[in-house]
Amino acid sequence: MKETSTVSRNLFWKETVVPAADGLLKAYSEVFFSDNRVFAVVLLVVTFFDWPLGVSGLLSVMVAHGVAALMGFDKHQIKQGYYGFNALLTGLGLAMYYEFGWVLIVVVVVAALLSLFLSIALRGFLGNYGLPFLSLPFILALWIMLLAGRDF
Repeated sequence: MKETSTVSRNLFWKETVVPAADGLLKAYSEVFFSDNRVFAVVLLVVTFFDWPLGVSGLLSVMVAHGVAALMGFDKHQIKQGYYGFNALLTGLGLAMYYEFGWVLIVVVVVAALLSLFLSIALRGFLGNYGLPFLSLPFILALWIMLLAGRDF
């Protein structure tokens, strides 16, 4: 029984935790069109120099990747950070405009979802014409959230 538990725990780490961490790091490095994990860790640490920025960025990537995984999107693209880098930029941008608190957390979660869905929609639409979508979802999501939340 103990051996089965160890095997299932190792399988959980190998199939769930490691790809999730890898995707999270790739989202950070993808902002600079890099694939280097060390660079990604440096970026992650640097965002926490201003801890509300770091928390907002990390939360937004986790939300975007979590929802993408729950909705059954391509695991390889999640692991590559493609669904998270626009959410990361949106989370970092919002943290610069809002005071840290529950309002910011809710706004970041909503913005991460908006960024994810805009990424998917724009990738599908612009991909039909062979055009890249790059950071357009970040720009649109940030504008929408800032314009909608001027009173907060």
